[in-house]
Amino acid sequence: MCTIIREVTKIKELRLFTQDIVEPSRGWALDETIMLHVKGGDAPNSVHFWRSPSSIVLGNLRLNPDQMSFLEGKNVSIIRRVTDGQTFYADEGSLLLGFILDTRDPLFPRELNDLYRLVYSPIIETIENFGLKCAFDNTSYLFVDDVVISQVSQFWYYDVLVFQGVVYLDVDVNFANSAGILPKKVSSLTRLSSSKKTIKEFIGEASQRIREKFGAALVEGSLTDLEKNTFERVLKTKYQSPKWNLEFSPPLAYGKLLIEVLTASPPTKMCSQIEKNVKEGIKMSGNEEEIELRIWRRGRGLPPGVTVTNGLIEAAKKSQIPAVIVNGELKYGRTVPTPEEFLNVIKEEIKRIK
Repeated sequence: MCTIIREVTKIKELRLFTQDIVEPSRGWALDETIMLHVKGGDAPNSVHFWRSPSSIVLGNLRLNPDQMSFLEGKNVSIIRRVTDGQTFYADEGSLLLGFILDTRDPLFPRELNDLYRLVYSPIIETIENFGLKCAFDNTSYLFVDDVVISQVSQFWYYDVLVFQGVVYLDVDVNFANSAGILPKKVSSLTRLSSSKKTIKEFIGEASQRIREKFGAALVEGSLTDLEKNTFERVLKTKYQSPKWNLEFSPPLAYGKLLIEVLTASPPTKMCSQIEKNVKEGIKMSGNEEEIELRIWRRGRGLPPGVTVTNGLIEAAKKSQIPAVIVNGELKYGRTVPTPEEFLNVIKEEIKRIK
């Protein structure tokens, strides 16, 4: 049996999404949408169970042209998830899962291995209830003997943990292992166990264990109107984009105009003035909803999960402080634009990205 963290946390409620067969882009975009709103404090911790048509789910890997042509010929989608790590395979016989959790709650373990085991333990125990002995490597793979029965991966966005995975319930093992893309050999619960359960039964059993582990109600939910708007933007600009799925190049701000201000820490008088003028220019534009403003203090570091733009790197290397970076391009360094000057920059950039 796997050694699993048994401590129970005390989260009041977890929002549950259960979807049947969903296009890969929509399923993975849902997790990232929830992540953004959990970070923003306007969405609860959430759990997502779903299935998708046949797809190769990339983490850090970039496929070569021959691999892409092979998958296209087999009608297998290529999608990239937000979490790091090794490649998954998913089809209608797989169960995909996502936990999106704000770990600032002091009841979550601080040690990462303990945290990952706690989150994964309801899934592990449900698999073990098939009569299988399994071993978790602490970050990625759940093994039965020398084959993989489930995989997981993690991503941190500030203090929000995105924990995604797949359970190979009745997967097409022959294709998964013959495609030459997965790093390790996989098998299925159907092949390895005499205990037969439907995906619905697996979800029901896992859900009960989630309630027990987290000491929380698991409540069927849906996206809020605000989340729905974000979902459409995340879907269009990221998960339906070859730049992300094939080239591993994320959008800077999901289609919004990204404005970054880099200042000294603590800010000098010039730094404070440039920050003030940028904010005034944004307000004057009337496009606040289409702009994402990030204020960075030199030496403070960047939070996990934030894309570092080329302009920000350039400003830091050249000590161009204070600096204003617009959509990844260094626009002002050691100079302070007036609000009116910056308004003109905003107008031009808004036109360019639309």
